Amino acid sequence: MLNFNFSIKDYEINSRTKWKLETNLNQLFDLGIEGPAIAIADHLDLCQSILKKIEKDEFHFSSQEKRILTLIPAVLLEGSYNDLSLEAFSKTLQIVKEYSKPRRLIVNFLKTSLNHYWSKQNYSHQLIKFSIESQRENQLDIFNLEVLEDLLGTNAPNQHSRLISKANDFDQLNSLISLPLRWNKTEYHSLVLGKCILRNSDFNNQYEYYREMVHSISRNYQQSFIGSIYLISTLIVAGKNNASIQSSLKRLALDHVGDPSNTPRWTRLNAYDSDQQKVIIEAREILNFWITRDFLTIFFEKCLNDIRRKRFWLNYAERIKNFKVYTTPELKSELLKDPRIKGLSSRIRVFGYGRISAIVMNTGTHDLVEFSDDGWAFRAYLSDNDRWRNVLDQRFIESAELLRSVRLPMAVRRRAGSYYDWKRSGTLHHRDATFLWESTFKSWLERTAL
Repeated sequence: MLNFNFSIKDYEINSRTKWKLETNLNQLFDLGIEGPAIAIADHLDLCQSILKKIEKDEFHFSSQEKRILTLIPAVLLEGSYNDLSLEAFSKTLQIVKEYSKPRRLIVNFLKTSLNHYWSKQNYSHQLIKFSIESQRENQLDIFNLEVLEDLLGTNAPNQHSRLISKANDFDQLNSLISLPLRWNKTEYHSLVLGKCILRNSDFNNQYEYYREMVHSISRNYQQSFIGSIYLISTLIVAGKNNASIQSSLKRLALDHVGDPSNTPRWTRLNAYDSDQQKVIIEAREILNFWITRDFLTIFFEKCLNDIRRKRFWLNYAERIKNFKVYTTPELKSELLKDPRIKGLSSRIRVFGYGRISAIVMNTGTHDLVEFSDDGWAFRAYLSDNDRWRNVLDQRFIESAELLRSVRLPMAVRRRAGSYYDWKRSGTLHHRDATFLWESTFKSWLERTAL
């Protein structure tokens, strides 16, 4: 028995365009929209009957079956028929077309196409082609054919990105294909809304509106909606220079996508076009910078309480690609009470014993280690140092002592007001002499490790 659990609800309109739905209600009924809530589950027996008939090449449909024929493509693309070939899918579309009213077919085919435009593009293209053919054959003027044909271009995602980027406001984007349906829950809509966010010159004033919309979309689709990570990324990129909203953006991203250092969703980009990929990659880097900055602040405030070290390392937060904090179980629990690092427990590991904490910062070529004891020197290891890797790759590190167990030379020496004997890895002390220690650290880091 087939088990359908797919809702075809008529589209939810955001507050800005709700009035359009109300003023065009009669038109919606003309297009074959039967009411505010039509669900496949309400027609389970009919769906089973239709699919069985199609499989047997029996095309005698009752009037009730004909009314829901145009919902069959949506059922096929929702996962119940993952092994359905493109040829079989096209044959099914042809059958549905022959026995359906043109207006209803065009609307529901296009709706289904846009819901799967990125994830199942070949099938989506078939639906668009049938929509175009039916609109031309019946001389109907429902959707903008130029826009629909652009979706079928040889490099459609990028072409369509450029097309959408020409629009100046959300109402104009909304009207590109005049789709008044629940398209704010489609993959196509994520591209449209994302372009609008990135191009909005008044983004800061409209941030709360956009954030609530993106939050609602991400919450409804949870882990399965590929558009949500793109939309969250557009918010981060658009708001990266507005300090007042960075905490809100970080929380939205962590709640709906996860830590950029260990969540695969941030790196699985095959479902996105090149424009979207660039935005997601930039957003991931920005988010990682914000998280690094917060951890550096917390570490040097709560583990060490050293204002100078905190100020120094915050200058390099953007250059740090990854990091881990090592501390006691008790202090880890205390640190995670800070709302700035809520949900980031994987960034903190615990020692078996001891009172010293440490933060290990990776720059790509080096692992830089600072300790919470004033007397312990800063250590810089080459990331590919075998002895160091044997220490760092242990599942459980007993104490901070192990993080300084690999012998290192002085990273650089000072004499008569100048530096000499530069090393690619080594130790440095936080002691002022002819130069402040910050000057020595900066010279070595920017020459060697960054």
